[in-house]
Amino acid sequence: MCMPNGVARGGASTHMDTVPPFIESREDDDDIYGRGACDAKGIIAALIAAAEKLLESATSNFALLFVVGEEKNSAGRTLRPARRVERAI
Repeated sequence: MCMPNGVARGGASTHMDTVPPFIESREDDDDIYGRGACDAKGIIAALIAAAEKLLESATSNFALLFVVGEEKNSAGRTLRPARRVERAI
């Protein structure tokens, strides 16, 4: 996300992975099926929608972080952006 001076005043985070074994997904006109189809995916969609609204209102000093490995060691958190985040929610 755009952040003035590379500093985020706040942010939000969730995970986007699922535990093994891999189960192939499928979808129809109304639903998505498969392992993790409703896990944190709704949270991710809501955070992206909120970020779009913030950007439309000229608020850009925030960050979103979607990590992997939450069931084991949250390894995805170590690959955070180089920009500094003052506080996360």
